[in-house]
Amino acid sequence: MKKAESLMDFLTSAGYISVQMKRSVAGHFEIGAEVENRSVLLLVDTGAGKTVLHTGTAESLGITLGNSVECGGGIGTMQAAMSTAVLKMFQIGSLQIASFPMYVMDFSHVISGIEAQGGRKVDGVLGADILGQRSATIDYGEARLYFKDQHLTSL
Repeated sequence: MKKAESLMDFLTSAGYISVQMKRSVAGHFEIGAEVENRSVLLLVDTGAGKTVLHTGTAESLGITLGNSVECGGGIGTMQAAMSTAVLKMFQIGSLQIASFPMYVMDFSHVISGIEAQGGRKVDGVLGADILGQRSATIDYGEARLYFKDQHLTSL
């Protein structure tokens, strides 16, 4: 009887890259990323339409913010001012995206809630703009996120 192919073997043979995630104390998936060559921690949020960085993180990284362009909802708030920024480089595992347009908003309330549960401070969320464009697949059992390894310069 032939041994079944693992999900990892199947996806990597189809051109996907694998990135290990960790579960937070609250059960959310977290993933390490690099913004402008500095490490950040993001929540993986399949319900978030965009990848968003916390305002305090953007400021500490010296990222130039554009004007407030719209209001966003979710993550514990109905309306929050959002700014835009274009990152020179955004990276998750071996997936690199140059000239990445990212939204920036205040996540203080989310960070406070996570830290109150004993969790680590997060710097933002990884959302559907990247997950959808890269045909992301989540292996919940192995806490792995797979991306289609497309060599696009931006989304």
